[in-house]
Amino acid sequence: MRSASDGTFSKRGGHGPLTARALFAALLLMVGAAAGAQETLTLSGALAEAATKSDAAKSSALQLQEASQKTDEVKSAYVPSVDISGGRTMLNNDPFFAFGPVIFPAGEQDYWSYQLTAKYLLWDFGRRKRAVDASLSRETAVDKAGRDAVVKNQLQAADSYLGALLYDSRHEVIALRKKALQDHLRVARDLFDHGVVARNDLLRTEVALRNVEDQDKDADNGATIARQALNRSLGRDPSAPVTLVKELPAAPPLPWDSEGAKKAALERNPSIAALEARVQAAEASVNFERREGAPAFVAEAFHNYSQNRYMLYPYVTGAFVGVSWSLDGGARHARLSQSMTEADLARVALDDARRGVAIQVEQAYRDFQQAEREEQTAETNVKASLENLRIIEDQYKEGIAKTTDVLDAESILADSRYTLAAQRLRAYQKQAQLLALCGEDLAKFYSQLPADLTKEP
Repeated sequence: MRSASDGTFSKRGGHGPLTARALFAALLLMVGAAAGAQETLTLSGALAEAATKSDAAKSSALQLQEASQKTDEVKSAYVPSVDISGGRTMLNNDPFFAFGPVIFPAGEQDYWSYQLTAKYLLWDFGRRKRAVDASLSRETAVDKAGRDAVVKNQLQAADSYLGALLYDSRHEVIALRKKALQDHLRVARDLFDHGVVARNDLLRTEVALRNVEDQDKDADNGATIARQALNRSLGRDPSAPVTLVKELPAAPPLPWDSEGAKKAALERNPSIAALEARVQAAEASVNFERREGAPAFVAEAFHNYSQNRYMLYPYVTGAFVGVSWSLDGGARHARLSQSMTEADLARVALDDARRGVAIQVEQAYRDFQQAEREEQTAETNVKASLENLRIIEDQYKEGIAKTTDVLDAESILADSRYTLAAQRLRAYQKQAQLLALCGEDLAKFYSQLPADLTKEP
């Protein structure tokens, strides 16, 4: 065996030397392949990521956290409050008591003092409890509104995902058409060399090929932008690479009919749920404002110290139990009226949303059915276009058809293929809208789809 210092290693068994450079290069290729390999992002995975890692999801979580912290602040009314104050007081004159011509010293000109007070609310006719209830209702409303925002972001992610797949499908269609035109160009050249067709046939085909190459570049640009929009919806860096599935199968069946969809939407629609929570929060606020003017029974304990050499007891400790009640000249009544108006507005918005959702569900259901019908028609059209192109190509080889006939047939086939892809993705888009309206878990629903072959971005 030769030493490693000469840059080669011999393999036992006599299969020839293998250089260290070759080993290093092979290792680099393996590492590069492992680094370049990316996990395929399925539609279900994109929707799940949009629901948990997107900016909309993070914002909703923070808003809910903020509302929860406000509730904790309101609940602090059940805990006694403690005030501590102290410091040095400096007067411009010594304090004295004057009783006619007799004057007595009353304290120090400069002195130290402190005060410790603990105060607790004994009873306020339920105002404190209603304040907590109102805050909890606001917390629920914030949570429901956040979920609604996340669902809307999921729909944006689905649109971007499907848009990227549509551009990928367009790229595939263009690639197939480019290959067909290249094949036709070779046939045209062969026929031209034998004097069967004119040179104009070659020029027309070459121009058509260049147009297809321009369309291919446009499809690449569109796919890049669609992927950037998808990354943004997922909370990723827009420029991050992403690998999508090669294609999607036919959209899975719906779990209900039209009437079942309407019923599900009225029960679980996220926008309606958010408005219902908003109504409950407004009503809880009204209940709180109605008790805002009630008196409060309080208990207070205090301990004071004031530096004064003339006082026998500079320390004072005591307690107070009594009623606290303030009149504000109608400000509380104005806040009550405002809360009642907000509750009425929330009810009007809720009623309108329920009627609107019923219409939206009806439209989305019909659009989905129409998209499925058009997808089936497009699939039949692709088969017919393939047969038409085969016939035209045979006629061209026999000198019966012209180049323009072949180019037209190829263009029709390309359009039919693209239409089929567009209709399938449109069916997914309409279905996702319908599922969101009905409060369905989009990521869970589409998890039944298989992860097909991947396609590099």
